[in-house]
Amino acid sequence: SAINKAESPELRRDLLLKLGSAELQSGLLSDAQRHFLEASFSVPGRQDPESLLQAAILSFELVSHDDAEALARIVRETGRQLSLEQHATALLSRVYFATDRSDEAISLLADGDEVRIDIGLIGTYWLYRLATLEGKQVLASSARSRLSEEFPKALESLLSAGEIDRLPSGSYLLEILGAEGIDRGVEPISRADIGENVDADGSSSDSIEAVKTIPPEPSPRSASIQ
Repeated sequence: SAINKAESPELRRDLLLKLGSAELQSGLLSDAQRHFLEASFSVPGRQDPESLLQAAILSFELVSHDDAEALARIVRETGRQLSLEQHATALLSRVYFATDRSDEAISLLADGDEVRIDIGLIGTYWLYRLATLEGKQVLASSARSRLSEEFPKALESLLSAGEIDRLPSGSYLLEILGAEGIDRGVEPISRADIGENVDADGSSSDSIEAVKTIPPEPSPRSASIQ
């Protein structure tokens, strides 16, 4: 194959990422997970945390919680980019929650009823959902306040405040944000699920990446948590 015949490790990595992206778009999650994982270690001495995070996310979606936990921990420990560490921490919290370790899930993101300062938009929104599911209303309120204060333009903030019923569809998000008419007939999806860049205040930039890089919308704990 072209991948095996690649002239350099960098080219092989790029081909694996393209293949993984195509498989992801086609719903071939297991194949995509395998190729993202392979891509993350394809260049000797240069681990790729972005593709490793994607492999961790897909492991979670495939209900491979042990793999998701192990890969998320590696991304967290790499510490190259704060945003990747935040996404990996939120994912690890979800793994804990899905495997009946709610106290650990919460402690990753909060100190008592106080939201940790460095968990970002995705971590804060997941903490809000997690605290709500666990009946910790003071913590849920703290997370909701943090969302409105630090990410006032984020759709996640509007959702937590009850100003919208759910996040829009991916096709809507590929158009101009702020357009009227939210499709309320689709499953919830985060902007970052389709690779949209989110600025510090929760507003979006124009760049759309091919591969989603954060965990999907939270759902209650179950054996097949999505």
